[in-house]
Amino acid sequence: MMFRVGEESLLSSTFYHEGKYNEAIVECEKEIASNENNIDSYITLTCSYIAIKDYAKAYNTTQRGRRVQQYHPRLIEMQAISCYHLGRNIESLNLLQTYLSYTSQEKDVSEIYYYMGEIYLRLSQYHHADIALSTAVSIRPSEVSWWTRLGYVREKSKTYKYSLEAYQKALSFDSNCFDALEGKKRVLSTLR
Repeated sequence: MMFRVGEESLLSSTFYHEGKYNEAIVECEKEIASNENNIDSYITLTCSYIAIKDYAKAYNTTQRGRRVQQYHPRLIEMQAISCYHLGRNIESLNLLQTYLSYTSQEKDVSEIYYYMGEIYLRLSQYHHADIALSTAVSIRPSEVSWWTRLGYVREKSKTYKYSLEAYQKALSFDSNCFDALEGKKRVLSTLR
């Protein structure tokens, strides 16, 4: 996942966009040292840590940035995603809900609902997972893996007819999607 980083034309964001994440990290720390209120540097630093899958450092960076701007939506979003990858499900879910309350209505929030669906699935709250994933695919209907996950959630909740529909929708976009094919096969054998 490539995040949109800060709006300023900082050297760190150039490094980030070039995929030079370690150089971006070093540059961000310099930028923050010279101006600890530069929110764009915290955002780019967090994005760089997420890009290299160092979610603990990403989380810590969002905390530092949120001391500067506590309710900055991008920092809240990235803190939630860091928590998700660290297995801090409840904290992530709370942050995702907070993010939804602070972000603009025009923003594509499909990934936020996708993450919420995955967390609810981890927590075995299948009805909530169904709602979140259904919202995600209603916003971005061509995401094959999301339809497959929705099918799986519905399979877990034993709503097989709707599970089959979700798997079939995934297969309508990618007829070779292994997980959707296997899910469809399981559901059809259960319905027989």
